[in-house]
Amino acid sequence: MRSKYASVQDKIIQSKINYFKYFHFFFQFIIHYFFTISCRTSSRQKQIYTERVILNSLELIEKIHMYLYEQQFFFQEIGMLSGELPFFSKKNESYHDLKCLMTLIRQHPFFKQEHKQLCEKIIRQILTYYSPDVQNIKVVVDASLPPPWKPKYLSNR
Repeated sequence: MRSKYASVQDKIIQSKINYFKYFHFFFQFIIHYFFTISCRTSSRQKQIYTERVILNSLELIEKIHMYLYEQQFFFQEIGMLSGELPFFSKKNESYHDLKCLMTLIRQHPFFKQEHKQLCEKIIRQILTYYSPDVQNIKVVVDASLPPPWKPKYLSNR
């Protein structure tokens, strides 16, 4: 007899499989783009726009990775997922795609250096999800924390 969570667990696993298939195809698309862009000439404005689109896409992919990691951790804690799932593994296709993409980004002449630096930073952050010790993921905050908020009526005291 299957547990009452078995069908939910199957759906969660299938959902993760679908996400990681998407990641693989998306990373392959960007990798292909970097290979083809070197063969074409386009305006500076179009290339800067393209850099921004790639940057924004990578940011969204990082947010999805964070969501999937937190979701997996949550479902394991409440007992809906049993055991470790191989999605955040260095054996995953997405990990190898990201390593290749990092190399291409480092070699590509970006028009805006800050776009290049941000792309590299985001990919490094995504790669941390594939580390063997996923429990020790570090979140990097670049900006200093703002001072505590204080209501205006208390600021005169």
